[in-house]
This record gives sequence, C-alpha cells and structure tokens, in this order.
Amino acid sequence: DDDVRAAIETVHAQGKPLGFICIAPVIGAKILGDKGVKLTIGNDEGTAQAVESFGAKHVHCEVHDAVLDAAHKVASCPAYMLGPSIAPVAEGIDKVIDAVVEWAKDGHPLKLRARLVIEVYALFGCLFAAPERLFNTMSFV
Repeated sequence: DDDVRAAIETVHAQGKPLGFICIAPVIGAKILGDKGVKLTIGNDEGTAQAVESFGAKHVHCEVHDAVLDAAHKVASCPAYMLGPSIAPVAEGIDKVIDAVVEWAKDGHPLKLRARLVIEVYALFGCLFAAPERLFNTMSFV
C-alpha cells in the first residue's frame, strides 16, 4: 500500500523510531531493507528468508524478546508469530514499546513523541496488545 510505504519512509527519513510487531517486520523489511535494518519475525526460516530477500537483516528471536536496531531506530518482535499466550507476547511487545519511547525522547517534544508512538502502533494494529502500557508510558503535557 502506497500510504503505508509513504508513512514508514517519512517517519524513518525524519529519524523517528519505528516499531514492527508480529508479521509487520516483513513490511518494514520490504520498505527499509535497502538500508540494512535488523528485524525479526521470530524463527520461521521461510519468513526470515523473505525478510532478508528485501535486504534487511533477520535476527532470530524468542517470543518474549525483541530486536532493537538502534542505528536505524527500528524495534521489532515476533509476538503471535511465535506466541502461545499473551504473557510472553506482551513481554516482547513491551520491549518494542520501551525502545520506541526511549528513542523518541531524543530530540522530540513530548506531544510529538506521544503522537508518533500512537500513530506508529495504530498503523500496525498493535494497540490491542498493550494499550494501557503505551498510554501509561506517555506524557501528554
């Protein structure tokens, strides 16, 4: 989708952080792969090969963990690509949220930071997983 591509390219070009959860890292790989970003979808070899076919670097990852590419400000986790239940899935998602929030602190006013994180997670349909965690982390001052 051209709108999704434009949104991701614009956010990345502005040096703002991006979070990709579940199968969404494949979208990140397709759009940002030429920049050599590191992403994860877990440990499925076929999907990992697809990620790498776009030029991105796939990193194997357990469900409760996340891959944080600080150089590109891109965080990802496998979530339900691997997750047997919400508890371990939420651990990985929390790590993505923590990274995106931390990277967003670097040079962005609070209102923009809150809006950016919400837009990125809403874009990929991830608010369902931990909305309280996201909103409790943000300052809307």
